[in-house]
Amino acid sequence: QQQQQQQQEGGASSSEPPFPPLKFAVLASGYPPVAPQHQALLKEAGALKVPSLHLFGGEAGSDRQIGGAESEALAKLYAAEARTCVRHGAAHILPATRPHVTALRSFLSQFLPSAAQPEQ
Repeated sequence: QQQQQQQQEGGASSSEPPFPPLKFAVLASGYPPVAPQHQALLKEAGALKVPSLHLFGGEAGSDRQIGGAESEALAKLYAAEARTCVRHGAAHILPATRPHVTALRSFLSQFLPSAAQPEQ
């Protein structure tokens, strides 16, 4: 019964995280959390060191759902040396143009095993 309870809680002991650490994050038209408890956790944690790619409409008014300033605020929660920002003019749609796909591919390729990296 104890083992079943531990599995439901997400680990063998309370010190184990319920899932493996993130290797990277890709955030599209993101915004910072609005829940006070999440804001407090982020403040306590400091800059997030997980490598991140932030894709968002960078031209004023280009994304009517999530403003560029909100996406910038989310990006700033990640350590400067670990984050990559790609601004585009495609509003709330992920662009499929060569430069944008190349940026995404370049970011993701660093997390592939070296033998599996795509040719350029």
